[in-house]
Amino acid sequence: MSFCLKGIYGCKNASYDLLKYNQGHWLGEIRTFRREIKDELKDSPSLKPYILEIFDECYQDARLEASDRSQLPLDIFPLIPIGSLEQILDDWLPIQKNEG
Repeated sequence: MSFCLKGIYGCKNASYDLLKYNQGHWLGEIRTFRREIKDELKDSPSLKPYILEIFDECYQDARLEASDRSQLPLDIFPLIPIGSLEQILDDWLPIQKNEG
């Protein structure tokens, strides 16, 4: 989730060159983590209730990590999760891919 947050809020607060440089990496990491989580859930469907149980805690940890890594103030990142677990695991991301 920290890559999602950096992708959304880091992009809004970064220069175009920094955005262009980092966006592909962030999107690739998001895709990799999504695939790994989906694979784990496929192997152990009983994990889904646990993931839902810890989702908010994980989101708050992701806010802290995104703030640390981006060096942006913590209050830039919303307190409420930016999407549901289903949205985050889907191919959804509320940023535009850099086309050039």
